[in-house]
Amino acid sequence: MESTPVRMDRSEPSRPALDIEGILPPRQERGARSERALHDAGRKLLIRHHFDVLKIEEICAAAGLTTGAFYRRFAGKEVLLHSLQAAAYRDAVDGLRGIEQELARHRGRAEAQLDIFLGAMLGWCRANQGVLRATLQRATRVRGEWTPFRRIPKVAQKVLAGPLLASLGARRSPRTERELAAAFQLAVGAVINMIINDPGPMRLRDKALAADLRDAMLGYLQRKVGA
Repeated sequence: MESTPVRMDRSEPSRPALDIEGILPPRQERGARSERALHDAGRKLLIRHHFDVLKIEEICAAAGLTTGAFYRRFAGKEVLLHSLQAAAYRDAVDGLRGIEQELARHRGRAEAQLDIFLGAMLGWCRANQGVLRATLQRATRVRGEWTPFRRIPKVAQKVLAGPLLASLGARRSPRTERELAAAFQLAVGAVINMIINDPGPMRLRDKALAADLRDAMLGYLQRKVGA
């Protein structure tokens, strides 16, 4: 039986509401430690295993916990995934907010700004690779499964648009923001392909990936909006 996916609070993108059916709040520090251990185990195992075949017993063994400890926190495997999605969303938004000042310090240096932005984006994708792949796989058959991540591109666009367009000598306008969204979509599409098709021609952990994506985005934007 499928559980209800996490629902985000539309009023505040940086703080999603953890309205997850089937998750029980920890009553003491030991419960919180168990949750962290199950999160860590789930993230690691989902990198190597398809969500549908991953067993709760395997997650518990990797976390060093009993199945009883699992069910004291989560009603099922799907609920654990939704909890991981909510945690990943928070990390993404916090990470984007965290680079705003760094982007401002590199004013006038579009290449450096893209390095900062893509470094944060790829670091988050690598840390949550298994969660993202499981979510994408389930999104084809579970309505709303991708919902926790739909707002991230809008937050990213808001953080990146002003500093980067200024460094390119362009003013913010519907046209320039659309071109920035297109460049961002090129990078995101490539990363999603790597998450789903791993291994493929390029891998998410390739050392040159950030530079390749930066060059592709920068070349596109210089042609479309550069002064």
